[in-house]
Amino acid sequence: MIYSELHNFLFLKGRKVASTSFEVALSKICGPDDVITPITPVDERQRIDLGYRHAQNFGADPDTLDSYINLLKTKDTNQLKQASIPKGSIKNHTTFKEAWNFFGEHIKDKRVIAIIRNPYETIISRLNHIALFENYKQSGKAMKATDRQLQQALHDFIKKLNKKNYPKNIDIYKPPSNTSMPLKIDYLKFEDLQNELDRFLHSLNISESIALPHLKKGQNLPPEAILNIASPEQLRTINNYFDDEFDAFGYQKL
Repeated sequence: MIYSELHNFLFLKGRKVASTSFEVALSKICGPDDVITPITPVDERQRIDLGYRHAQNFGADPDTLDSYINLLKTKDTNQLKQASIPKGSIKNHTTFKEAWNFFGEHIKDKRVIAIIRNPYETIISRLNHIALFENYKQSGKAMKATDRQLQQALHDFIKKLNKKNYPKNIDIYKPPSNTSMPLKIDYLKFEDLQNELDRFLHSLNISESIALPHLKKGQNLPPEAILNIASPEQLRTINNYFDDEFDAFGYQKL
C-alpha cells in the first residue's frame, strides 16, 4: 500500500494483480513523508537496487527498520529468505476500510487507485505462488509450476473457498460505508498495466516515464488455463465464490 501526501493518492494493494511491481514503480515518485508498506525481502532488495524509496512510515520501530534495510543492502539474495520484515501499524494489503479508519477523512481528498484482473488469472497466479513461493523468496527467479503442481495447490485452495477463508480483491477495495460522502476507486486494468501507469503519471503532471518492473514473476497464463487445472466441480466452486468479483470487474465466467 502507498499513501502519498506528495502526490495526493492512495494505492490499495490487491492480491495477484502485479501490485508489487506497480507499488515499486510508484515508489520512485514518493516523497519522504509518504507511507510505503514493506514487501517480500527479495523484492525490497530490488526496490533498493533501483534507487527508489523503500518501505517507510508504516509504523515500524525506526531503529528496527533501519537495521532491516541495512541487512537487505548487504546480504546476498540467497540469504534474504530468513530476513524478518519489521511489524508496523499499517499492513501491506490494507483494505479501503482499514485505511479509512487509520487515516480518517483525509482520504476523501485523495485519489484512490487499485488494479483489477480476471479472477481466473489471479487464482492461477495464486496457485503458482503456493507451489513455488518458498523458492522465490530465496532466488527471486520466475515461478513456473507444472499443471500437476497447480492441481495440487488447487486442492488446498478449494478448501479455503469452502470455508470462505480466502480474501477477495473486491473486499480489499470495498469503500467504507460509515462516511459522510461516497468514495470511489479508479480501477486500473492488469491487461494494460504499463499504459495504465503511464496515464496515471501523466494525470499527476509527471512527464518522466517509469518502466514497470516484473516482480514475483509467474507464467501469466490466460484465463482458459483454469480448464486444464480445475475439475468441473472445482470450477463451479470458483465461479460461485468469485461471482461478485466477476460482475463488478466486468470479466466473463467460463
